[in-house]
Amino acid sequence: MTVKEILEIVGRKRDGDPVRAAAAVADFCRFRLGLNYRQTFEIVQRVLPDMSMPEWDALLYEADWEGP
Repeated sequence: MTVKEILEIVGRKRDGDPVRAAAAVADFCRFRLGLNYRQTFEIVQRVLPDMSMPEWDALLYEADWEGP
């Protein structure tokens, strides 16, 4: 599955688990690509232009509480 496909799950919020998908994208961008939070969010917005930073923050916050 590509980052774009995972982000599309996040955008639809119905086909799959958007919280886990957001966490997977964030982890991939951070650990595999060495991107920081801002750079990762810029990628998210390229694929999902309607995604706001507070909405992205909320997904990642929820992922932190859910754990692996």
